[in-house]
Amino acid sequence: MAACQLPWLPERVLGRRGGQSFRDTLVRTGLDSASADRYAVRARDPAALRGPLNWYRAMPFSLREPAGPVRVPTMFAWGNRDRFVSRAAAELCGRYVTGPYRFTELDGASHWLPEQAAGQVAALLAEHVKDK
Repeated sequence: MAACQLPWLPERVLGRRGGQSFRDTLVRTGLDSASADRYAVRARDPAALRGPLNWYRAMPFSLREPAGPVRVPTMFAWGNRDRFVSRAAAELCGRYVTGPYRFTELDGASHWLPEQAAGQVAALLAEHVKDK
């Protein structure tokens, strides 16, 4: 994640070989081939990766700038086959939420919840925002 904070290198690395390396990595981490193909095509254009990479660039990796507590109702949906976010990390997120918090484990899902478990995620989100 720290490497993604560099200004131009991540776009170049992910887009090399026409995005094929990026595609292969996505598939190895549990993303379906059709979605990985779509993302690989987009990776050919560095500008198309800027938005997703900016999410990592916005993260404070410094203890001098700690994020404050989350005070709004929060739900963390986690796939128990996620290769990027461990169970411990997922469960510890609740410590940083002072508002209502719900942790939901999706059995058999990887990191790619919107692609793999769209129906479950949509139902969880609908329930989460229903009374907010």
